[in-house]
Amino acid sequence: MEEVIVKLYAEVLLAVLFTIGYLVLLVQKRQWIHLGKVAPSKRQSLRKIEKRVDCVVKVVGGICVIVMVVWRVIPGILDFPNAMAGNYEYTTGEVVVWDYSRETRKQARSIEVLDSHTNEKVHVIVYSTGVHKEEHLKITYLKNSRFGIIEERW
Repeated sequence: MEEVIVKLYAEVLLAVLFTIGYLVLLVQKRQWIHLGKVAPSKRQSLRKIEKRVDCVVKVVGGICVIVMVVWRVIPGILDFPNAMAGNYEYTTGEVVVWDYSRETRKQARSIEVLDSHTNEKVHVIVYSTGVHKEEHLKITYLKNSRFGIIEERW
């Protein structure tokens, strides 16, 4: 589980650094996009285009930062006390949504398991080799970020 925790908090740290960098650039109130030198006759129309492109880039960057914060940073912060104390969630059940791309390579895989005790679907991101439909798994994961590992397969 330590490997999963390290990967989760590496992603959280990277997202925080991107967020800080974005905010610093935004506070400086400088134009980010410069389309280059042009003839004096076309300079005025190019400035309008630069301002529009600059605005679009800043908005898209802001949306990306918000998604990163909501998707990784907030759940990572909420899971920090549980990760340090070793308080993990457990589920056992049958795989209903799976990822078997590059089966032999260990990578992050988004799966859903139908919990055998509660009959609820549990969405988890596991670091594992290929996972198949109807495979039975025992999974340990963090409650908020849903990052985990497969303890047993049968």
